[in-house]
Amino acid sequence: MYMSAPEELTETLKIVKKSMDRAVHLVLESPAEIVMIPENLSAEVVGPTFFEMFMKEYQTDWKDKIHEAGKFSCIHMDGTLKGLLRQEASVGFTFIEALTPAPTGDLPIEEWESYFGDSKTIAWGGIPGAYFTAHTSNA
Repeated sequence: MYMSAPEELTETLKIVKKSMDRAVHLVLESPAEIVMIPENLSAEVVGPTFFEMFMKEYQTDWKDKIHEAGKFSCIHMDGTLKGLLRQEASVGFTFIEALTPAPTGDLPIEEWESYFGDSKTIAWGGIPGAYFTAHTSNA
């Protein structure tokens, strides 16, 4: 959609943000101590350029509001990581959860730290579903 109708995509994302802003306001008034930004991201879908153009600003805004309310912030990211983890870590969430290590994901745990730089964000790894079956592929 971005290539064929960039203006429509931009307008659609603005409408979605307005709706999510209302949800953020509601959750900030709740007794919840942890607020998860409703994303389920993978670098295969959202790369660094798209993230910088369309997502970083609202994620940073929501994260700031969550922290100002005295709550912890997080985002769910269980897909491929290499093309997006550095950008997500720069937002400043309290933690990024469900990070999926290789072989299911595309980044070994040993490399995660290099993607976080000076960020204080905590990397919280997920357990890949493939570990729950005796039948895995090396393909």
